[in-house]
Amino acid sequence: MKKTSLFITALTGLLIMFASCEKEITTSVLVVDESKTAILKLYVRADMDTTAGMEEVPDSTQFILTISKNDLNSSFAGDGYWTKNVYTSQGVLETEVPASYDGVDINVDAVAFEHEYVVNDSTTELRVYEYNNVWNIETGSNNVELINMNSTLIETIVE
Repeated sequence: MKKTSLFITALTGLLIMFASCEKEITTSVLVVDESKTAILKLYVRADMDTTAGMEEVPDSTQFILTISKNDLNSSFAGDGYWTKNVYTSQGVLETEVPASYDGVDINVDAVAFEHEYVVNDSTTELRVYEYNNVWNIETGSNNVELINMNSTLIETIVE
């Protein structure tokens, strides 16, 4: 009886040990081929007050560039994105981005900023400036665009 009890205990222990083992899952990072590139150069303007028309946006206006990894690597299946934060200097944004010979869609999103729009000596308007657009770019291309940021009135301030 002792042998049977010992055998059942050992068998139960083995079953528990094998049942609790999990298969090891391995993942790998998707490699984005950044050897194929294109240049993106944007001249960024906005109507900042009533006196000068379209002016350069303030230095360090931030833009977020995104490209679907599906466009950069046909082996990728999912919703991942290549992303890069870039900033303007003297109203210009210039950067190198990954591309392909078939072309990739690059989403260009400005991080919204607020600015006091001068209407006259006694009135200003608080406005928020935004921009979003998508371009298709190909390897080796030099993409130059003039863009005008959109503004939305938040509040009128009368002094």
